[in-house]
Amino acid sequence: MLALYIGSCVGAFAGNSRTLGGAGPLLSYIMKGRAKYQWIFWNTSSRQKEVFLELPQAPELIFWDTREMRVYYAVGPRIFAAAYPKGPAAPSAIALLPHGDLQVLWMESTSGRLRVVELEEIPDDAITKGADRTVTYRLHDGSSVPGSDFPEGIPAVCTVLELDRNGKWLLVGRRATKIGAGEAPGLDVVHDLRHERGASKDSLLLSYAYAHAKIRGETLPKNLIPRLRRAGNYSVDDFVYVPEVNGLAGLVFSTVTGDTVHAETPVFLAPHDHRSLRRIQLRNRHQPIALGRNDRYLLIADEYSGDDPTVIDLETSKTLLSEHASASVWVPR
Repeated sequence: MLALYIGSCVGAFAGNSRTLGGAGPLLSYIMKGRAKYQWIFWNTSSRQKEVFLELPQAPELIFWDTREMRVYYAVGPRIFAAAYPKGPAAPSAIALLPHGDLQVLWMESTSGRLRVVELEEIPDDAITKGADRTVTYRLHDGSSVPGSDFPEGIPAVCTVLELDRNGKWLLVGRRATKIGAGEAPGLDVVHDLRHERGASKDSLLLSYAYAHAKIRGETLPKNLIPRLRRAGNYSVDDFVYVPEVNGLAGLVFSTVTGDTVHAETPVFLAPHDHRSLRRIQLRNRHQPIALGRNDRYLLIADEYSGDDPTVIDLETSKTLLSEHASASVWVPR
């Protein structure tokens, strides 16, 4: 079901090259300045940074409409849109956000209209059980929906709203769910109402996550095992090996299994001759990591937020970028 809205994302480790206007792949990220936030585009070919936008607050709910080449985002209570990739951008205000805990914004391909998902947690006193054991969730506005029968997690309701031509948010669908535990369905209960015409930041990061990416690790080759042991007091069973492809360096990194399998630090470059392992120095040393490859470039960042991006050239094995920044993703075309 994830393929419904990840299909057009910039590829994960085995993904395709993405170029814009003849330039190399572009990385998007947000940096906090003294007075404003800077939305930066970094070009892998020129190694140059361009300020796409300066904003009073960090943008949220970022969505890239790859058909119209416009990026949508929220600052405070408003949605804005700007043409990309050329900056500095000239954004325009689109609409006010609906109230509630908004999880994701996207351009719906089936209607050509903006949609959002609102998530509302349901307290125990708003849950009723019928004589036939059916469960009902009551929302803050007094409406009710059949409850979720998933055994674990926090009860919640996902509400999908669509922006009409008059700037009003109309109800598309409302489904009960569970969140915050293991394999709880979360937003997946409304996957059939979500067809992204492009890619949201969340979908891009999800496509870089080890559990969903095209990258697949193998058992470590025997000649790399002593090199890993010399690098630190590591358990070999926790590590996987991603072989070199088309002359690009391979990878060795740790994995951990919780709700699903995640990539973790440390991460090592593994040349094709297997004579050495070179540890990649990362700002993010504790959280699960995203591994997003675009052409010969590998983005390593926090799996959930895209924070603290590092970009490696897998052809030269050089670190090209390391920033204390947030929301880093490859700019989709």
